[in-house]
Amino acid sequence: MSTPIPNSTPTATVIPIPNPTTPNYPDDIQWITAYLVIHMLSPGSFWYAYLLWFVVAAIFLLYIFLRWTGSGGYLGARWNKWALRKRTWRGQHALAIAKKRGTRPQPKSLPSNGQIFCTIVLFVAVLLLCFVGPDYIGRSHSSIFARRDGRRPAYSISDFIHLQPQYQINKAWWTSGNRTGVLAFALLPLCVLFALKAPPFALFAIPFTTQFYFDKLSWLHRWSGRLIWMVSALHVLLWSVQLSLDRREGTGVAPYVYIWRYPKFIYGWTAFMTMTALIGLSTSALRKQYYQVFYACHIMLVPLTIIMAALHHPPVWWWCWGALSLWVGERIWRATWWLYNNGFLGSSLGRTSNRMRLDASYPEAHYGRGKRHIYPPLRSSYGMVATEDSPFLSLEGVHSYTPPPGFSYAELLSGSTVRLTFLPPGPLAWAPGQHFLLTIPSISRLDTHPFTAASICDEQASTAAGRALVFYIRAKEGWTKDLWNHVFAMLSHGETHVASEKVPFSEQVPSNGVLLRTLVDGPFGSSIRTQWRQYSTVLVVVGGSGVSFGVSILQFLALCLAGRDGKYLGGHPGGWGSKDFKVRRVRFVWIIREYSHVQWCASILQHCMTMMPAPSLDVDIFVTNPTTSLPKEVPTTGDIELPNIVFEAASEGGHHSDETGRKRRDSVGSVDSDYHQDDYIDPNPDITTYGDEGSTESGNTVLCEIYTLYLTNFEGDQDIRLPGEAALNKSIRKSGKMRRAKSRMAKKEGNGELVKPMPSTSKGAITQFQASSPDGLLSPTWRTANQIAESLKDTAYRPLSSSRPTSPRHPPDPRLQQPSPSPSKVFDGDSEAPPGALQILVDAREMHDISVVSEHARLGKPKLDRILADEVRMARGPVIVATCGPASLNAMVRKEIAKQIDPAKIRGGDMSGFIDLVSEEFDF
Repeated sequence: MSTPIPNSTPTATVIPIPNPTTPNYPDDIQWITAYLVIHMLSPGSFWYAYLLWFVVAAIFLLYIFLRWTGSGGYLGARWNKWALRKRTWRGQHALAIAKKRGTRPQPKSLPSNGQIFCTIVLFVAVLLLCFVGPDYIGRSHSSIFARRDGRRPAYSISDFIHLQPQYQINKAWWTSGNRTGVLAFALLPLCVLFALKAPPFALFAIPFTTQFYFDKLSWLHRWSGRLIWMVSALHVLLWSVQLSLDRREGTGVAPYVYIWRYPKFIYGWTAFMTMTALIGLSTSALRKQYYQVFYACHIMLVPLTIIMAALHHPPVWWWCWGALSLWVGERIWRATWWLYNNGFLGSSLGRTSNRMRLDASYPEAHYGRGKRHIYPPLRSSYGMVATEDSPFLSLEGVHSYTPPPGFSYAELLSGSTVRLTFLPPGPLAWAPGQHFLLTIPSISRLDTHPFTAASICDEQASTAAGRALVFYIRAKEGWTKDLWNHVFAMLSHGETHVASEKVPFSEQVPSNGVLLRTLVDGPFGSSIRTQWRQYSTVLVVVGGSGVSFGVSILQFLALCLAGRDGKYLGGHPGGWGSKDFKVRRVRFVWIIREYSHVQWCASILQHCMTMMPAPSLDVDIFVTNPTTSLPKEVPTTGDIELPNIVFEAASEGGHHSDETGRKRRDSVGSVDSDYHQDDYIDPNPDITTYGDEGSTESGNTVLCEIYTLYLTNFEGDQDIRLPGEAALNKSIRKSGKMRRAKSRMAKKEGNGELVKPMPSTSKGAITQFQASSPDGLLSPTWRTANQIAESLKDTAYRPLSSSRPTSPRHPPDPRLQQPSPSPSKVFDGDSEAPPGALQILVDAREMHDISVVSEHARLGKPKLDRILADEVRMARGPVIVATCGPASLNAMVRKEIAKQIDPAKIRGGDMSGFIDLVSEEFDF
C-alpha cells in the first residue's frame, strides 16, 4: 500500500521561494515522483510554446499574403538585393593541399544572406522565449493533469499536483530547465514540417500556401534540428544542476541518486542520447560520403527519439504525437503514391500510341499538312496553333524511342553521362524544373537519388512519349558511377535489358541503349511555385549537367510562347495571347567543359529554337576547355573490369581530361576570330575569381584551371571520355566555325541585312536562306546525314546495327532507306581500335541537331554581368533568372543579380529594376 499523501501544502508560504520543498515520504519512488511533480511547470507556463507557434503562423500567413498579392515592390527589391547574395569559400590551405595532390577541391557553399538571416531570427526568437520573462506562472489547478489512463502507476502526477507552487517564480534552475524543455517539444513539429517532401502533409508545399518544398527548407530543417538539440542540452544541464544541488530531507542525499528509479527520467535520457546520435550522424561530411548510413539512421532514430520524448513528459506529449503523425502520415502517403505511380496499383499505360515519333522528329514530314505559323502567333491563328498537326507545338518527338512503361531507356553520352528516358506506368504530372527520386533495382534496390527532369509533362500530347521523363545523369563516385558502369557493361556485351527483368516480348530495343526497370518517387521541388507568365524576360544560366533544370524551363516557355496553355504543361495557366502572359524574350546560357557535351540536349535546343527564333530566344553555349587534345598517359579505367572492351589509344580513350591545365592552353589567337569582338564572352582561358571567395593571381594556371572547373563541374564529376569523344569535340568545334562563316556570308550577300539562320527548317526557311547561301547549309533534316558527313569528313565513322528497329509499332521511315541500314554513326579517332570496341554513338537525327546547335557553341567564358545588364536594359517589365550549376556559378549569378536590382527604378514605376531568382541546389 502506498503511504497516505499529506493534506498540507508546504509550498504555500507567505514569501515565495524559488525552490519548493517536498514532503519527506518514506518510499523512495513516492518521494522522487512528488519531487518531480512539484518541480513541474504549470499549464499557464506553457504559453511561451504557444507564442512560438503564434509567431510562426503569423509569418507563414504574411508570406502567403505577400506571395498572392505580389511582393515585387520597392521593399521587396531592397530585400532581394541583400538576401540573394551567397558566398563560397575554400581557404588557401585547402588550395595548397589540392595543388600538391593534384585534386580539385570544391568550394564550400555558404547559405544565402536570406537563409542566414532566417536562421538567426529562429535562434534568437527561441532563446528569447526560453529566458525572457518569468519561467513559472502560478495558477489554479488544471484538470489537464488529473487525467488517468487505465494502467495507473503506483504514483501518478495527479496524486501530487496539489503540491505545486501557486505563485510566480521568475528564475530558478528547475524553472529554466523546464522552460527550455517545453520549447524543445514545441519545436519538434516545426522541424518535421521543414523536412517533409510531399503535400498535403508538407504544409509549406501546399499550392495555396508558400509552396516551398524540402529543397528550399532543408537548411531550416537542419538548423532547427540543431536548435532542438541545443535547447534540450540546456534542459539537461539546468536540471542536472538542480538535481545536484537539492538534498532529500532526512538523508541529505541528492535527488540524482533516486531519479534513476523513475521510468520517465530514463525515457528522457534515452531521447537525448538518440537525438545526440542523430545530430552526430547528420553532419555534412558523413551525409555526403555515407548517405545510406545517414538515411538508415534517420529512419530508425527519428521515431525513436520522438516516442521517448513523449513518454518522458506526458503533459506536453501532444507536440511529439503531432510531429510523429506528420512524419508517419507523409511516409504512408508517399508510399501509396509510389505504388500507384510505379504500376503496382492500377494499370499501366497502353502502348498503342507509344511508338517512335520519327515524323515528329523530322518537322518536314508535316510540311504538307499546313503552313508554318508566324511567331509570335497572331490572335486570329490561335485556333490553328492549337492543332495537333503542327510540329511546333509538341516536343514528344525529341527522342526517337520511347521505352515500355516502367522502364528507362539508358544511353551513354559524352562526358561520362547517361541519358535516361523513362515512361511512367500511370499518369504522372510535374512542373518544369522539378526533380524525382530514382531507384534502379538492377543497381540497388534500396538507394534513391534525386535527379531533375529535363523534359516537361505535356498532358495534351498525342502519344505517351509526351509524358516521358528524361534525366541526364553524369557519373560521379558511388551510385551514378555504378549506373554508368552498368550501362557500359551491358552495351559492351550486346545486352538490351537485364535478364531478370521482364520486357514485353515484342519490344525491339535500339542497339545504342539498354532497358532498365526504374522506380520513381515524386515530383518534388519548389520551382512549381514560379509564375513564369509574370515576367517579361527570362534568363536561364546553367552549368554542366545543371542543364536539365534549364532545358525543362526552356521547353515550357517555348511551348507557351507558341500558343500552348501552361496549365497543360505542368505549370500555371497562361500562354501567348492571354492577357496576363508577359513573357517576350528568353535567353539561354549554358556553360560546358567540352564541345561534345552539346550532345546532351542538342535535340531539345534545336526544337526550341525552331519554335522561338531569335530575337525571342537567344542560345549561347560557352565552352571553357580551350583544347581538345588529351594527355598522353593512359589512366586506369577504375572499377570497369571488362576484359573484352578495348579503349582507344593514348589520344582518346578512358582519360581524365582535366587533371591539369598546363598542357591544354591555346593562345588567344586560336579562338574564333569572329568571337573576339563579342561583348558577352571572355576569350581568356584563365579565370581568377568566381562567386565571392576572392581571387588569385592570373599567372597561377593550376588555380585558374580549378576556378574554371567550378563553372561546369559539380563535386565528384568524372571526366572519363569514351573512344571517339575527342574526335567529336573537334568536329563540333569545326562545324560551328563553318556555320558561323556561312551566316556571315549570308549577311554580306543579303546587302548587309542580317539573316538569322533557323536552327531547323521549314520550306519557307530553306528558300529564304538558300537565296543568300547557295550551298544550302540548312538543308532539310532528312538530307543532313550526308551533308554532315561531308562537313565533318575529318572524322571517321562507320554504321552500326540499326538504332531504329522495325516492327508493326515501329514502321520504317522511308527517308532512311539507304544502302546503309542505319543512320547511327560512331566517332572513331583510332583506326587501330578492335572491331568490337565500344565507342560513342550519334545517330543521324541527333548529329543534325548537334550541327545546328554547334553554331551557338563558342570557346570562352561568359561575361554574365554584361549579359544580365543588357537583358535588364531591354526588358519591358520584371526579369527572372533561372540557374542551376556548381556552387561558384550559383554564387556568381546571385552576385550579378544583386548588382542589377534597382529599387529606385521600381519606385519610379519601371519594373525592369525587379529581378527574381529561381535556383536549384541539391545541398541536402
